[in-house]
Amino acid sequence: MLTAIEVKIDKTGHLHPVESGQTIKPGRALLTWLEPDATHEPALMAESALAQD
Repeated sequence: MLTAIEVKIDKTGHLHPVESGQTIKPGRALLTWLEPDATHEPALMAESALAQD
């Protein structure tokens, strides 16, 4: 049986489920790499400038 869950990968390569309550079972997996979401990038870049105001 195939199961798909969304995960985040930390800097050390560990996987963390995006939704709470999901678990990652030991075993094999297929990985589909998703490019970072650039939707919020302008807001993140402006964060330091807004903090100064």
